[in-house]
Amino acid sequence: MTEHPVEAHYRKKRKDAPADPDFAALDQGRASSLRRYELVSRLVRAMDGRLLDLGCGTAAILDTLNGLGKLPLRYTGVDGFMPNEEAVMRRFRQYQLAGWFEWKPMEQPFEALIRGGFDAAVCIGVAGFWGLHTNRQLTSLQEYMAACARYGCIVIPQAYMHNQLGDLHIRRWPTQDIRQLFPASTCKVFETDREIFLYW
Repeated sequence: MTEHPVEAHYRKKRKDAPADPDFAALDQGRASSLRRYELVSRLVRAMDGRLLDLGCGTAAILDTLNGLGKLPLRYTGVDGFMPNEEAVMRRFRQYQLAGWFEWKPMEQPFEALIRGGFDAAVCIGVAGFWGLHTNRQLTSLQEYMAACARYGCIVIPQAYMHNQLGDLHIRRWPTQDIRQLFPASTCKVFETDREIFLYW
């Protein structure tokens, strides 16, 4: 069976930098990831309730939530890279947290997962690749997340490199396109120089 390009990318990055399993595989790096986690934690309500984290990685966002006094009542992390499960479970034990890790194949859309039962849903490092590079895919993801939870956020990249993940397409969305896709009545937009935070 051929390994998915994103999984191969993560495996190589993790092998090259074993001392930093949380962020070695992430192209945005540690500092940018932590900045994203903190912004999302401040923009989205009910993060201390039942939290759904799509593309959770090693659940490193829990460190940020703990620092802000917002550890969730229950955490469900979904990721396409099975080796992340061990790190997620370790954080559950560290914070004595009720939680669940769900692996999904890289090719499977999040929309195929169970709906409902959450207070907040976040998707921080997935938009722009993993098959989430078209307007239709992005709107479908937001609709799914809104059906899962009353509050939520998708982090959307402002910048990209064409060869960042080999043959995978990395998408950049201009802010005006996001505002047209998601009316102000349904979502709010917070913009930085690197990404767009679409939240509700």
